[in-house]
Amino acid sequence: MVSEASTQIFQRALSLIRVERVFDALPLLSQLIEAEPGWAEVYVQRARVRKRLGDGERAIADYAQAIRLDPKAETYLARALVWLELKQVKGVIADSRQAVALQPQLAGGHRVLGKALGLLGDGKGAIAAYKQAARCYLDELEKANAQKCIDAIEPL
Repeated sequence: MVSEASTQIFQRALSLIRVERVFDALPLLSQLIEAEPGWAEVYVQRARVRKRLGDGERAIADYAQAIRLDPKAETYLARALVWLELKQVKGVIADSRQAVALQPQLAGGHRVLGKALGLLGDGKGAIAAYKQAARCYLDELEKANAQKCIDAIEPL
């Protein structure tokens, strides 16, 4: 159970993040991890801050800890996006596959998987992933994103 004091610190950190004061939020998040090492969402927030600050390697580590504590499709997808920034295609593929395994209708997971497979030279796999992403986006009534997925197939 998370203490009331920790909850207040977490809310303060989130407030700082919302107003773009990520440098001020980072030490609060680190303090919370010391106090509440089993709180996965704190690791997710610190990973997001670190990603924004350009510290991809540490963001990956924080996402890994969050996944160990509470594996969620969104966290795998977030880590896949950091892997993508770091040009680590195999990490992108592994995490986006895990994201869609946990949540098959996660359009962004299929889309990122399509991009990574395309970068790896797997045109057939990329096309299949983009098509699935487009289907998921259409299910969510997001026609613009579905079209972007279809357009991504063209160069493959």
